[in-house]
Amino acid sequence: MRRDQFHILVFCWPRVIPNVLEICRQLEHFDGRKTVIDASPGPAPTVTAGWDWVKIHPDSYYGSQFEAALARMNEEACLLIVGDMESPDWVAAATVCSDRLDAFPTIGVWSAEVDNTAWPTQATRIRTIPDTEMQIVRQTDCCVWALRRPIVARLRQLTFGMNNLGWGIDWAAMAICFGNGMVAVRDPKVMIHHPPGTHYQGGEATAQMNRFLDQLNEGEKALVQLLSTPIAAR
Repeated sequence: MRRDQFHILVFCWPRVIPNVLEICRQLEHFDGRKTVIDASPGPAPTVTAGWDWVKIHPDSYYGSQFEAALARMNEEACLLIVGDMESPDWVAAATVCSDRLDAFPTIGVWSAEVDNTAWPTQATRIRTIPDTEMQIVRQTDCCVWALRRPIVARLRQLTFGMNNLGWGIDWAAMAICFGNGMVAVRDPKVMIHHPPGTHYQGGEATAQMNRFLDQLNEGEKALVQLLSTPIAAR
């Protein structure tokens, strides 16, 4: 994929600033647009060349960070990285992502293989893309993932004000992806470490998710239900 059509966005908050700066350092010479969405108070830290550092309200969690990112996505595809994710080689990860999207135009949502996820690949796998290791999945989670332009365009039509915590954005992306004749994949060629733990209440996150997903059209809601219901329960 042409690098001028590829945008990397990293989500930042106070306790992950050192890790975000390391991600920025590793990707300093990676061609393409690069943006940090920062929900920490105070001035922006000194960052390596080639990065835009965007400050948003310090009370912003994933949903509000994602909304701020959406407003800045104008390229053919974007790679979003949550600021506490860890990789020994972010250039390799971004390169694989860009190359996969270029080689497989039916991939609407690409995700790295992330540990400590609520959605392990073996529980969400549909099938393997022939001649690759990539798994078509019902859910990717949204820690290190890429969205193609049509997914972004539909997500922009949704309201995020009720969903600061951000649960359900991944389900909306899945429904939009499959509803547009594309697939969502996990790619074991890129392995990412996700430090376990959260710093908010799941009950409130679920309530926000339900309000957010209620905006989807009836076809998208049906796809969310189909994708999120285990086969054994059907």
